[in-house]
Amino acid sequence: LRLLAYGVPAALSVHACVGLEEQGAWKLPARLAGVGDASYSIYLSHLPVIAALGRIWEKLAVAGPWANGLVVALMAGSVLAFGRASYRYLERPLLTLARRWEAVFCEPGPR
Repeated sequence: LRLLAYGVPAALSVHACVGLEEQGAWKLPARLAGVGDASYSIYLSHLPVIAALGRIWEKLAVAGPWANGLVVALMAGSVLAFGRASYRYLERPLLTLARRWEAVFCEPGPR
């Protein structure tokens, strides 16, 4: 039942957005596209970043709903910033290097 209630509408929403983008009727904002490009770096780095900020926050011993809301926003922003930087300065150059090595060292074959 959950698949019908949530899965089908989600799949239709994604399909509609892709269709609109392919037709040129809608374009994803550049900042969101940048987050999408960096999504793998964000995925790999989010736990260490959150853990480090959590340890720092624990040492500060600040409590309360406003303080906790602030640290959650700080964690989210830090995860995005670190992930985007990791993508730009680590992942993208490594991908470029890997493509160059592939062109030099790998035999062209059927794909």
